[in-house]
Amino acid sequence: KGVVRGNDFSSHVSSGICTSGVSTVQFTGNTIHDEKVGVMAQKGTKNIFELNTLKSCTGCCVEVFAESNPTLLKNTITTSTVGVLCSMKGSNGIFNENKITGCSTGVLISSEGNPRFEANTFGDPREGNKKGIHVMRGGKGE
Repeated sequence: KGVVRGNDFSSHVSSGICTSGVSTVQFTGNTIHDEKVGVMAQKGTKNIFELNTLKSCTGCCVEVFAESNPTLLKNTITTSTVGVLCSMKGSNGIFNENKITGCSTGVLISSEGNPRFEANTFGDPREGNKKGIHVMRGGKGE
């Protein structure tokens, strides 16, 4: 398993980190900012994202596509339009102990997205959060 540690990602056209296919890389201690999408987890990925800071993304900090199952642990996700987007059938993922603040919508789940969120902290409206978790159009979740 590969490790990507201690890097700074910013100002890419599409995303700071994009994973696809069968990949099992551990991303830890990175800063991802000023991106359209911070992390794009595409079909088949089972990567681990731990202790990263994702901020100031114009689209969303984390986008989970169909048939992907990333694990996000103890990350800070802040000051973006959407913190986490799971919007396709089979967009799963495990999200534990993340801090999601300063986002208009902390988490958006739709179109049969089915992630699991446990022990996360969501900011309050005074920090810019309008919605903690928004489930719509067939979204699921545990």
